[in-house]
Amino acid sequence: MLMIVIAIFNSCDGTEGPQGPKGDKGEDGADGEQGPPGTANVIYSSWFYAGTWSGSSGAWFVNKFDSQFTQSVLDRGLVYTYLKFPGNNAVFPLPISGEPYWNFYFLNTGGITFVTNFYLAPGADIQFRYIIVPGGAITSGRKSNIDFKNYDAVKSYYGIPD
Repeated sequence: MLMIVIAIFNSCDGTEGPQGPKGDKGEDGADGEQGPPGTANVIYSSWFYAGTWSGSSGAWFVNKFDSQFTQSVLDRGLVYTYLKFPGNNAVFPLPISGEPYWNFYFLNTGGITFVTNFYLAPGADIQFRYIIVPGGAITSGRKSNIDFKNYDAVKSYYGIPD
């Protein structure tokens, strides 16, 4: 009997019928969870050593050349810079100002210049890192509550590895 039923279903060869009427629209599903912020447009350097400083007592500087520093970034983007002193894994946001020393930076098309007023030449083993957020990279219209002076918060927000 089972063989007869199988044979009947396998032997059906009729013409296809007309399209049925369109069904009613279903209900919208629930919104999904908010995804993590993206880093598609965020540019970041690795940690790099200052190397040899130029200048003299009270006015030392070191340049880092990078083509990512475009006129568009200078006009519309955000740049965050951080430093680490040798033997200390603490990360400090720039600029730093405190008696008797200060550290800051200048942005240029094609690079960045780090400056300090140390009396003696700073060590070549000071490390720097920068994060560039080009203009238009944040498009959600929401204002972020991120503290850009907190390196770990910035790193986490943009998904930047150590």
